Amino acid sequence: MIRRRAGAVTASIGSLLAYREGNRLEAKSAQVSLPKSLWETYSAFANTDGGCIVLGVEETRSGLKVVGVPNPDNLVKLFWDAVNNPAKVSANLLTNSDVSVEEKDGLSVIVIRVPRASHDARPVFLDANPLMRTFRRNGEGDYRCTQREVSAMLRDNSDGVQDRAVLPHLEKDAICPETVRRYRNALRTVRPQHPWLDLENDDFLLRIGAIGRSADDDRLHPTRAGLLMFGYEYEIVREYPLYFMEYREVLGDARWDDRVVTNDGEWSGNIFDFWRIVLPRIIVLSKRPFDLEGGVRVDDTPLHKAYREALANTLVHADYYGEASTVVSRELNRLVFINPGTVRIDPKVAQVGGISSQRNPALMTMFNLIGVGERAGSGFDVMRQGCSWADAPNPIFRENLSPDYVELEFPFAVRERAGSGSSPNGMQGGGDNAETDAFLVASSIGGRGFLSGLSAQDRVLEYISRSTFATRGEIEKLLGVSRSSAGNLLSAMVEGEMLKVEGAGRATTYRLA
Repeated sequence: MIRRRAGAVTASIGSLLAYREGNRLEAKSAQVSLPKSLWETYSAFANTDGGCIVLGVEETRSGLKVVGVPNPDNLVKLFWDAVNNPAKVSANLLTNSDVSVEEKDGLSVIVIRVPRASHDARPVFLDANPLMRTFRRNGEGDYRCTQREVSAMLRDNSDGVQDRAVLPHLEKDAICPETVRRYRNALRTVRPQHPWLDLENDDFLLRIGAIGRSADDDRLHPTRAGLLMFGYEYEIVREYPLYFMEYREVLGDARWDDRVVTNDGEWSGNIFDFWRIVLPRIIVLSKRPFDLEGGVRVDDTPLHKAYREALANTLVHADYYGEASTVVSRELNRLVFINPGTVRIDPKVAQVGGISSQRNPALMTMFNLIGVGERAGSGFDVMRQGCSWADAPNPIFRENLSPDYVELEFPFAVRERAGSGSSPNGMQGGGDNAETDAFLVASSIGGRGFLSGLSAQDRVLEYISRSTFATRGEIEKLLGVSRSSAGNLLSAMVEGEMLKVEGAGRATTYRLA
């Protein structure tokens, strides 16, 4: 059936003509027949973010110009014949409504709307040759995918089988017993009556999917998920050669103020210990006191949940075979989470919520057991709710290709001092400009980084030297101490003539003497 549109739809053609070719739009004149490059664009749109192919339109210096197609019905039939031919195209993603003949200025134009392919349909390739005939879109052009990019799409073609696979070339001693002990303590904190707590280690690891029995030798070996979650870094890279995770704080002019990497040999280098080390460093950006037992929450706020969900998503959804690294970056004006791999479902759908496609479901199960991670498809809702609670901007989501990685950014939109307002990350305003507010966030207690080598008095002096003055509430946040402790310290510093007091009551401020 050939769909013809006119009237209101003509306006949509007019709006298309207002644009130039780009990442979601490709114009082709098609004066004789279907252009061969049409199929490369079909593959590229399907493997990227989808897009619109318009036949009967050409690009000129002044923009897009309608030239029409001479026999639209015939071209549409040729298109459907080819797109349904698996020898030509690996997957037909279209329905009848996605292809239409539309009229503009008395000329016929064919519009083909190509959706983004789901993970189980990618790669969409041509001529039965995925390695040489798979394409992606980059700006105005289509480029041939590398073997590594095709391999990544083929891995995602499966439904979570890969992280449950047993690795017969690795022994159980690839797993760090101290990490397993810490994980069991975390489970005991969250679920003290859980029946698996009484099991021996092998039985426990079998139950959670960290080890499995190989069909090759009928012996127990780590699974991919177990290796990532509990293994030693030098064993992990035997299976995942590009595996690398990093936490960094970049709060000043230095290259970094604090850094944790998986390959420094000072700790196990696995996912669970990375989680345990990094979570306290980002939780200090939230407003209320927070305690951890085995890396598990004891006290919560919506912003705690948002940061914890973001970190868990980063670790669970990463493609650890991918080229990019897993990075958590705490900066003066933002907190960024990066994981290798693309999004397995349309990013717009993922951000709306309600639908989830897990790259590493066994890892997700392990985190869920210790109370980490929300129900499937609700992660973005949790993050938005946390930001809303803290009066902060919503997180910003980006997907990058070649190399493939996903970036999630939490901006710190700090406010200038104006009465008793608080910054969007839940911290009290800390000075007469945004730099001072960011300094207060950055120097909060809880990490090895910024100002951590200074005494409490020196941290207060450094802070006030930047902000001109401070309130007791700001010093509480700066040092992570109670109201009375901050008051006692400030009183001692006034008596020692390091500070002077101005104002009274709630208007009391402290300045350098």
